[in-house]
Amino acid sequence: MKGAEILVKMLINYGVKRVFGVPGGQTLPIYEAIYDHKDQISHLLFREEANAVFAADAYARITNKVGIADATLGPGVFRAVPAVAESYGASTPLILLMGNNPITWLPITTYRANASQAFDQMEVLRPITKWVGQITSAKNIPPVIRFAFRAATSGRPGPVAVDVPSNVLTDDVEAKTSDLYAQGEFSKVPALRVAPDPEKIARVTNLIRASERPLIIAGGGVHISNASHELYKLAVTFGIPVATTLNGKGAFPEVHPLSLGVLSSLGGWVTAERAAKIADLLIFIGSNVDQFTTINWRLPLEGQKVVHIDIDPVELGRSFVCEVAIEGDAKASLEALYAKLVDVDYKPKADWIEEVLKLKKEVLDPLEYVRDAEGNKRLSVKRVMKIIDEFFASRRNVIVASDASSSSGWVAGCITAREPGRKILIPRGAAGLGYAIPACIGAAMGARDSGIEPRCVAIAGDGGAAYSIVEVETARRYDVPLIAIILNDCALGWIKKDQEKMSGKVYSSEFTEVDFAAIAKGLNARGFTIWSYEDLRWALDDCFNENMPCVIDVKVETASPYAFLYS
Repeated sequence: MKGAEILVKMLINYGVKRVFGVPGGQTLPIYEAIYDHKDQISHLLFREEANAVFAADAYARITNKVGIADATLGPGVFRAVPAVAESYGASTPLILLMGNNPITWLPITTYRANASQAFDQMEVLRPITKWVGQITSAKNIPPVIRFAFRAATSGRPGPVAVDVPSNVLTDDVEAKTSDLYAQGEFSKVPALRVAPDPEKIARVTNLIRASERPLIIAGGGVHISNASHELYKLAVTFGIPVATTLNGKGAFPEVHPLSLGVLSSLGGWVTAERAAKIADLLIFIGSNVDQFTTINWRLPLEGQKVVHIDIDPVELGRSFVCEVAIEGDAKASLEALYAKLVDVDYKPKADWIEEVLKLKKEVLDPLEYVRDAEGNKRLSVKRVMKIIDEFFASRRNVIVASDASSSSGWVAGCITAREPGRKILIPRGAAGLGYAIPACIGAAMGARDSGIEPRCVAIAGDGGAAYSIVEVETARRYDVPLIAIILNDCALGWIKKDQEKMSGKVYSSEFTEVDFAAIAKGLNARGFTIWSYEDLRWALDDCFNENMPCVIDVKVETASPYAFLYS
């Protein structure tokens, strides 16, 4: 059996249905093997490697299965680097299969290689992956792939990279079917649930009982652990308000009275920040508690007690002193905490719930008071986002993927997560531009494999959209009726606003007007150019009923998601 056949059969045995990538000469045997098993597994051809990995990342976030991507050696692998870094920062389980020259060529690829396109790509990937391995012979494919799945899914999930020399794929070796076994528990996350220390759970229980104003901040780990139900049960039963991080958005329904929205210095909700500053106990669950969640490390305040629960012990207390730090799976920890609070007959703090409800009434929704700048023909981003949120409020099976930079803030602050679950994808692992459009394709495939036909909406600025607009053709090729909404201000908006604040010298951050609707039509999709709010409502309705990719080019002013949420 040839090595490529063994590799593909291993993927099939792990339940892999989709591989995302771009072919190269060294990886062609993998494609032949997939072709021979196309009734069980398929390959999705993208136009650029980072976009393929972004799609695999979104697929993994939606399904909690391992995303699989491939890239050929040298430039192919290097183009995938920003997307692999996103998966690493966001704790997304992913395997990148890296094509390479024959293993016998290794001596001439170590220093400014003689072989075409050859570099020491394993060293390039090492800092942004959980593990980098190399398959040295066809016989070693099964154990290496098994370890790759274990590494990607156990503990804190993340990407791994497997270097696959071309001779390994073409070598013909004797292989028994019994040797190609998969360890099914490592095909998805969480692979192994780490139970929390009961003594520490008891200590957290005592802290909650003694607290007057406890607050839960739920991170992306709640999604990874499938713990939204347990979070909801704990919060509602015991009256503990909940805020989420950017990656945790949707872990708790934002329409619930106890929801405070997103706690973040980017796109955060005023209610969440104010509540976090008056809480006397902050309980972080499934979060690395980063710069944005702590409002640029301004939280916790002096005198506030902190509990930190996370699957990764290295993250615990990394940024501040914790009263209690618990290494544990989010679902198992929430279950244990619920059981202990029931056992001690804990009652909700009525005064704190009333204070939160009063706070939510007092904080006026800034979107209600948006006025266009006088004489400005371009649209207000705030009003545009409000229209988008209202349009999708009553529509089901909608997945929203934001791009990085300002788009992440607009989506975090303006798109409401109305039901629990990961249906809003925000790239804050490495925050590289270009995520939204390919992520929609990967998310759509993940939903389809779960028996759901979703409508995926990409929200990006014109700067981010330019990185990946070409993948609209990919969406058309695979019948993904995505709606790409481009907030087009003819600028790198975040940079431009910073320049205005710093010195007023706006330089090298503005573009000429680009007609993204015309580009869409050239990519066999529908395109709309929007200069009015009514036209936006009409275009959204038209696109939602269309069974093909659509691009809505909305001409907006340059604005910052910091300014309106923290003014």
